[in-house]
Amino acid sequence: MQAEFQVVANGTDITPLLQDRLISIELTDCTGLASDTCDIHVDDRDGKVAIPPRGATLTVSLGWAGSGLAYLGTYRIDEVVLDSSPMTMKIHGKGVDMRQGAKSQRCQAYENTTLAAIVAQVAGRHGWQAVCQVTASIARADQLNESDLHFITRLALDHGATAAVKDGKLLVMPRGGGKRASGQALPAVTLAPYMLIQYQFTYADRASVDAVKAIAHDPKTGKQTLVEAANGSKVPGGGAVHTDRRVHASLPAARAAAAAGLEALNRSTAKGTLTLAGRADIGAERELVLQGFKHGVDGSYLVERVAHSFGKNGWQMTLSINGANGGKAGVGHGPGKKGGKALVAPA
Repeated sequence: MQAEFQVVANGTDITPLLQDRLISIELTDCTGLASDTCDIHVDDRDGKVAIPPRGATLTVSLGWAGSGLAYLGTYRIDEVVLDSSPMTMKIHGKGVDMRQGAKSQRCQAYENTTLAAIVAQVAGRHGWQAVCQVTASIARADQLNESDLHFITRLALDHGATAAVKDGKLLVMPRGGGKRASGQALPAVTLAPYMLIQYQFTYADRASVDAVKAIAHDPKTGKQTLVEAANGSKVPGGGAVHTDRRVHASLPAARAAAAAGLEALNRSTAKGTLTLAGRADIGAERELVLQGFKHGVDGSYLVERVAHSFGKNGWQMTLSINGANGGKAGVGHGPGKKGGKALVAPA
């Protein structure tokens, strides 16, 4: 099947101009506020390709003949690279919604509010629409010489969420929540080995924990309280207990931080890369269910990053995945699949 593309620059379709010059299109879709990027590499053998104006917007769609094109993002050109050997031009763009003002440091305190209210206030400053799918009360949050982007990312992480700016929206969504910005549930995508070109998995024991603890400060008594989030996916025989050394302003904040820390450690118990034919329905933060690989490998994962590559080999994508909020600490610690051949006897 033939892969197809479309590039619209400042509202004008320039696909016909690129047809016989395009070398490749590379797109990345990342978790959180790491900027999504676009690289368009073109042949400039006769030196007649004009340098595009920085600040111009590029809207990119990819697809397959007979199936239509799928919108994959809009980017603002921020860099152009010219190369003489061979004569080529590489046009680099970043997600259009990263306002310079959002990167400027500011000082502000928020008291007796909610995460959704803070997200709305930050979004309003930069002309974004606020979308917060996390319900959390905030006793106090201090933004001290910190940019809005860093501040909202930190708050999101403390509540097991991720912050992103896409299509004019400031999104704060629970990690692995499996929902669209509208709140509509997204079904998990199931992948089997025959659907992949290549794959690799790594399972690390170092991230396995039995629990995560966090400290809460009671301003009325001046005392500190330790709260704990126990791991339902802990390693047989026991693992480490991690303590978050920050002191949180309230018990709910400490509980949220402990739960978020536990999920983050669980996600790092596994990582993998999957290469497959391009498709538009898998993006960063999408849940994957792997089936038919191997006992321990099969199960739920979370997409961390998506890299699309369009060129002479058609349209391919590479997914970077993690072990999801439940983690994969049990891989290699339990009995193998019945009938499987053990290379190493259990300790």
